[in-house]
Amino acid sequence: MSEPVAPIRTERLLLRPFLRSDANALFEYQSLEEVARYHYWEPPDAERIPSQAG
Repeated sequence: MSEPVAPIRTERLLLRPFLRSDANALFEYQSLEEVARYHYWEPPDAERIPSQAG
């Protein structure tokens, strides 16, 4: 199987690898109660997010 090609761009979407600079935006998104309730985790701790970045 071949490796995915990144980034993938369309007129309305950009898919790219996660970067350390995305940590704050990811934290804000995952901390929203209306988002977290659909996942199997509790809202994240701000200190843990940067360690998940590539």
